[in-house]
Amino acid sequence: MSSEDHKILKLFQTEDNRRIEEEFTSMLTERNDLRLFFINEDEAYTDGKNIVVDPSMDKLYCDYKAIKNTEDFMGLPHSLSNDKFLALKMITRSQNIHESLHIIYTNFPPDLIRDKRGDSEFKKEILGSISNIIEDAFIESVGASEYDNMSLFLKFNRIARLYSNTPSQGTIQRQYENYIGKDNTEDEKQKEINGKLNLLMEYLNYFITMLLYPMVELEEPSEKLKDYIDKTKDLFMQASICGIADKRYEYVDSIFDEILDLLPDISNKEYKKYGQIKKLLLSIIGDEKTHSGNEMSINKYEHKGRNANITRRLFVDLNENKITDDLMEQYLYEISQFKNEKELSLVEQNRVAVIKEFNGLDLKASLLHKNIKVKVKYPVPDINMKKAYENIYNKYKININSYNSKFMQLLKGNVERNENGFTFGNGISSKNLGDIKRRFWYRKIEGVDVPDVAILFLIDGSGSMYGEKNKNAIISSVILHEVLRKQGIEHAIVEHRADYDEPLVMHNVLIDFNPKKNDKYNILRLDADGDNRDGLSLLWAEKFLKEKSQAENKVIISISDGVPAHGADGYEYYPPVSSKDTYNCVKKIEKDGISVIAVALENEKGDTTLYDNLKEIYDRIVDVDDMKHLTGQLLKLVSRLFM
Repeated sequence: MSSEDHKILKLFQTEDNRRIEEEFTSMLTERNDLRLFFINEDEAYTDGKNIVVDPSMDKLYCDYKAIKNTEDFMGLPHSLSNDKFLALKMITRSQNIHESLHIIYTNFPPDLIRDKRGDSEFKKEILGSISNIIEDAFIESVGASEYDNMSLFLKFNRIARLYSNTPSQGTIQRQYENYIGKDNTEDEKQKEINGKLNLLMEYLNYFITMLLYPMVELEEPSEKLKDYIDKTKDLFMQASICGIADKRYEYVDSIFDEILDLLPDISNKEYKKYGQIKKLLLSIIGDEKTHSGNEMSINKYEHKGRNANITRRLFVDLNENKITDDLMEQYLYEISQFKNEKELSLVEQNRVAVIKEFNGLDLKASLLHKNIKVKVKYPVPDINMKKAYENIYNKYKININSYNSKFMQLLKGNVERNENGFTFGNGISSKNLGDIKRRFWYRKIEGVDVPDVAILFLIDGSGSMYGEKNKNAIISSVILHEVLRKQGIEHAIVEHRADYDEPLVMHNVLIDFNPKKNDKYNILRLDADGDNRDGLSLLWAEKFLKEKSQAENKVIISISDGVPAHGADGYEYYPPVSSKDTYNCVKKIEKDGISVIAVALENEKGDTTLYDNLKEIYDRIVDVDDMKHLTGQLLKLVSRLFM
């Protein structure tokens, strides 16, 4: 793989693309508890609850020849071979569909785990290989039989795998022969083992070709195999279209019993020497972990595969390999969607932290802030914080749902709205001036709705917020964001602080008024360090709110655990001067039509010291003396704005 190939793979393997695939599999399987993961280990499998896919499997996405051969075979335009990102999308979606169908129709944990015939590692491997061949053939048949739009992806997955593996590495039998070398050993037992292994590889390869790669010419089996193949061919065929999962594994046992004579007697210790056999089987079959139960959490999850009625195979005959008009239409649609997702990935990749600068005079602040720099930072979300965010969300999910149900009722109130189309009324609607019946007047109508509001949460990020206060501020911000997002209420969450001994105030915009989906992870960046210069931060908040929102009602909620204090050399900002300046700033902002409310975070329960101090600055203030109640207090505060 070239460095350019690695860049494309990195561009593709983003949280957004992983989430798209996870949402797809939840939709297909009709289950919301599934999780999907990307790896780069040449494996794709499922344990019935988790799906693991490898977009870079066999380095197929950058194998121009293999992709082009697949497109030519299926009669597709060369969209994928000429765009590696689109190839990654197609490969990943194809793997995802295959594993999702297993989740729907395959038993978990695999029946192999309870099969007493697998009394050695080698026998388990062969049972697993037989089951794998049958189950994969069935999965492809059920996809073609019961779904209108799966054949495109299932065919691509199978044909691309053929072109990726077979021409370059040969069949399982040939690969095994290359691995084992010429049979020139003088050890009779070793000769017998090698001979049986060769026959066994040829046997498995025969049915892999027959069921999974029918477009490949089936070679005449060795004389020694003909009886085994004749005895088991119908069993393989019937199993591959059997719509009952338990019954399919009964066929596996019947086939295994018929070929016992082909299996050499290999102990677990000796089998380690032949570990390459497993790799050879995987190179053509794949999906081994789904059927063996190796290295998975399947023992924690049980599921019976859904019954199905098979009406056709994926490859009915060679004449049906070319794509139909309906599938071509679907293909072009999927490619257009993939291109859109590529553009979004490019936009996300090119995001960098944006920093803007002002000074006190730009914000029409008092001379106290004349030479103070104001920086505004829009951080790039860190996907590594996703798990921590989800942990908070899941822990407080019940609270979030409860707040949502109550909040809708609390928010509803009497609001005025304009109704157009009258011949007289309260005012003229310019867009209706062309109405020949002169119905260009509007009337103000009273109604019940959620008021048009934008809320900016300005959170103190100074050093005194360290520890439990910071932790609760993060939790409250996550809950607030989820509830307000659900209610469709415009909101932003901004952390502010002033640098120790520096004439600098920093504002970190963690959630903007029109955030991207991943921006919510920025909430976990809330930190505690430095001082606070509240008057200047409030003036910046007013400017930010006016520029960002056209909402009729605008509110700033300032959350702090202390009075304004900043110790920059030569620009000291301490009470009573800082309190008076902040008071003046609040009055100016409210005169401009924006409501300002303070939330006082006391140091201990029963304490009202901060509340008493902040009353000198804010007309509207809420006292919180127990951080566990912060979220509830904030939501009550928001709801009261409209009562």
